[in-house]
Amino acid sequence: MTAQLRDTVEYRKHAFELAGVRGSGLFEPSAHGLTPRPMSTACQRGFLCLYRVADKRLQLEELRIGLTAEEEQAVQEGRGTLLSGQLPSYLSETHERVVYTRLRAPVAFTGGLLVVDGFTRGVPYHDGLHPAWSSKRIQELLFEGGKLVEERDCGEVMTRVRERVREKSLQLDHAPHRAQLAEWLTDAFRLDYGLAAGAPRGG
Repeated sequence: MTAQLRDTVEYRKHAFELAGVRGSGLFEPSAHGLTPRPMSTACQRGFLCLYRVADKRLQLEELRIGLTAEEEQAVQEGRGTLLSGQLPSYLSETHERVVYTRLRAPVAFTGGLLVVDGFTRGVPYHDGLHPAWSSKRIQELLFEGGKLVEERDCGEVMTRVRERVREKSLQLDHAPHRAQLAEWLTDAFRLDYGLAAGAPRGG
């Protein structure tokens, strides 16, 4: 299956990929009268969110969503569904044709978000392993009702996990060794993000 695109979280003026979710309250199109359709083989769920942490509050800044041909036509004619008081724009040159921008909509999420960026040079990447394993920057963000209550830089912890993999000479092509790595990843964070399962729900 084609690797699926992930949501983005802007945190401390840096764009991270949303690599793990544990909790409830992230944006759901169905709660706003929107039924997403697949946008491409890389976005089967049909929507992508850009979240932002501003003044220690989580908000939805941008939404890209796939809709039916009839709904897309309505957007082109300025009759799209309002979201946070905003009408969507139509971009004919991309798969992500319907786009809501500058939403600044509060998101009452409670739980944890695991956000990552970049790959560490020299660390082998294997399909099916969680991106936290090989990422340069890893942050765990904990929220209550959309308010950021704890932020953890997990880069050093992940460096120690990679060192343990080398010390134990784990062969990550072997299922038992991959399970050991998944256990260490889970222990590295406050919450359990289901790291053994690979990519998370993005939105």
